[in-house]
Amino acid sequence: MQTPLDRALVAAMDSEESRPAYYDLLLRSDLYVPTVDTPEREEQRRAAEGDSFSPVVLESEGRLVLVLFDTVERLQAWAQQEIGFVRLPGHALVASVDPQIHWALNPGSGFDKQFVPEELAWLRRRLEDSHASQVVLERDTRVLIGTPSEVPEGLIESLTAVLRRNPEVHEARLAAIGYEGEPRAHLAFVGTLVEGTEVEEAIRRDIVLACRGFLEEGQTVDIFLDDSGMARTARETVEPFYVREAKR
Repeated sequence: MQTPLDRALVAAMDSEESRPAYYDLLLRSDLYVPTVDTPEREEQRRAAEGDSFSPVVLESEGRLVLVLFDTVERLQAWAQQEIGFVRLPGHALVASVDPQIHWALNPGSGFDKQFVPEELAWLRRRLEDSHASQVVLERDTRVLIGTPSEVPEGLIESLTAVLRRNPEVHEARLAAIGYEGEPRAHLAFVGTLVEGTEVEEAIRRDIVLACRGFLEEGQTVDIFLDDSGMARTARETVEPFYVREAKR
């Protein structure tokens, strides 16, 4: 059964224009990395700064190769025995793994992809270009907030996928915000966070990457994760497209 990364890889191999979409999907996808140690029990938590793990790194023709998969089923089929693993978003791996190590994605699946150090260095630069910028209104500005008349195809699905791995986000909305003096309204992501959340920057990075490839040239998305006046108005005006399911 093909995964979204499989389909994106096939499209990228057929068309150079589709390659950026493949890399953007890789950066925001969950990846499974086999580890040397097998934990006593499975647990899910957000990695903290300074956390480390010992991935399985193979040697092939004098090269060090990190093996990784886009589903846990593919990892287990490759290992053919009980094995530990960690699940991380692609952007976290790109930012943290030694760029001199080669990657082997989904070996044995029929949709395997090799990444060389030069390619990974380019991915890291692409990741560094994906950041949120803070914009401060320097004067009182009239703002109109409402439901967007049009949302780029696929954007809701992309945002929903990354929100599922961010348990700190309780609800999310897409609003249209028109600023006085600007010719067109902005899309705005408005997230409602669990009280006491301290990982806003990590959530913001996921949202930025989820939006890549879905916006027109020059189009931006405002991100609100606070309780500002505009965020409160958006929450009162626009229905959420995402609500985290309560644990049973």
